[in-house]
Amino acid sequence: MKRVPEKTIIRIAAKITGIAAVILGLAIILTNFLQSMVFNFFSGLNSDREEENYVVKRLSAESNSRGDDEKYIFRQGKKILCYTFKTEELTECDISKPEGERITCDAIVGDQVYYVLSNHIVRRFDCKRQIDKEVLSEEDLCNICSFEHWPESGYLFITGSEKVLLLVINDRAFICPVDGDLKTDCIGVNTLFSEEDKTGGEQVIRYRGMRIGRRYDVKKERYQIIDIWEEKDGRPLFSYNERYTIKAEKIQVIMDHTWGYCNYTYQAEGMPKEQEIRCLNVTAYKDSHIQGNKLTTESGDIIGLVHVPRESCYDSFDPSQDDLKYDALFRLNPQTGENSILYITENNRTRIIGYQDGVIYLFQDFKIYSSIMESGEEQLIAELPEDTYYEFDWQGDYLIVICRDGIYGAYKVR
Repeated sequence: MKRVPEKTIIRIAAKITGIAAVILGLAIILTNFLQSMVFNFFSGLNSDREEENYVVKRLSAESNSRGDDEKYIFRQGKKILCYTFKTEELTECDISKPEGERITCDAIVGDQVYYVLSNHIVRRFDCKRQIDKEVLSEEDLCNICSFEHWPESGYLFITGSEKVLLLVINDRAFICPVDGDLKTDCIGVNTLFSEEDKTGGEQVIRYRGMRIGRRYDVKKERYQIIDIWEEKDGRPLFSYNERYTIKAEKIQVIMDHTWGYCNYTYQAEGMPKEQEIRCLNVTAYKDSHIQGNKLTTESGDIIGLVHVPRESCYDSFDPSQDDLKYDALFRLNPQTGENSILYITENNRTRIIGYQDGVIYLFQDFKIYSSIMESGEEQLIAELPEDTYYEFDWQGDYLIVICRDGIYGAYKVR
């Protein structure tokens, strides 16, 4: 038998490999094409399906300034609702929202609900007296800011604590006592600083139980308020970008992140520089957010919830089910720097809706479970009707479930 030269064998093998690669490539293209066709077909079937949206408002009651165990006040659309825990009664009150205007934000301070309309008017609803009235007009806001007229891209935000109301107009911040008159008693936050510092370094002052930080912006040639928080519990009232504060056993901690980057950091009070949160500094979490109302503390550690969105997510702060990959719970010890991922949901069908005292609360298949982290022991708390919309909040000892019609239920968990 004639022996085939080795070079010929190599050439034949190369040709066979090349043909196989072409066939494999065509197979991959065909597979992707068929998958796309199938996806588009079923997407077409489900195009009329209402999007599922399950919103986690807070991770625990710790970030809620209202510790009231008697009633829960909230706004839903153009209604103010008051739910009484003991009697399970829900009182609805309509507010004066002109046709065509929308509410851009609100703040609940005691029994008062302040809300901002898209036409730059601030109104206040008194839940006790059932009185709804305008407290600031656009002209009043211009007077407060010394504007000749309201800027075309003007931005207005309102929030509050037990002692003060905070108005942020563009990048200017104003404080008013809760018992004061917003028209006459607003104080510019920058006027509270007694010293100038245009080096770009951070300046910090204390005022009426708050810690206020600012930095000089060279490009804008004015000071930028960075953050304002309550010293008592570290609850943030305002923060610039994604810089949030929290108090962990008397240690003030600043947590920072720029969306789209793997740069999660923290800086504990007394620390010379920022430290990395390694468990979050991976590609999976670059489009997630640290949110002040989704942080809590436990034995000196900080526990936080982050939502991991899909690439095309419209709202990455509170993604709908279709825009969500999964939820993740992380732990950080600000003194030692130890950090880790505590819990990850398998997919977007399970939501982390709360955490406190070593217990995680989960929403899955329209059931609410509590799960003890150490033992994994689970307990069913409630079964909800199938719906595409729910919100979950915490106040006092209660887990509160909000549905389309107001409150579905409030469950005492402590």
